[in-house]
Amino acid sequence: MVGPHSVTVPGAVHGWFELLERFGTRSFAQLCGPALRYATEGFPLTHKGAGSFAGTRAMYNYFAREPGYDGVFDDLNQCYNGAVEGARVRQPGLARTITTLRDAGPDAYYRGPIGAAIADTLRRHGGLLVAADLAAHASAWVDPMHVTFRDV
Repeated sequence: MVGPHSVTVPGAVHGWFELLERFGTRSFAQLCGPALRYATEGFPLTHKGAGSFAGTRAMYNYFAREPGYDGVFDDLNQCYNGAVEGARVRQPGLARTITTLRDAGPDAYYRGPIGAAIADTLRRHGGLLVAADLAAHASAWVDPMHVTFRDV
């Protein structure tokens, strides 16, 4: 499923910060620098990257024709529409998100402006996820699954 009804609470952001707190030697601000620079200044799109963007654009355009999906993919299509080989791809929305995470940490995502924007966008397009769902998220440390294979 694609679209506003398929969105669940993403745990990755909280996981990144938990991993850094537990095992990291550098801060998120130090680590996000290159990603922020690429999102802000852009990067030249390779042949393979342009092909990936074209496939993604086609998928979004396909689903955008479905009832209730009007406008759901506008931001992504704006980024992808000029994404041809050699074009410079800038992602200002991603840059804003990285900057907010750098400055305010994961609470900005789950209980702040990023989470509010996610919930608002989904609500406008008929999604069911609300800000309280994001605010209730917590990561959990669990033992990894493992089995014996031969003598290992």
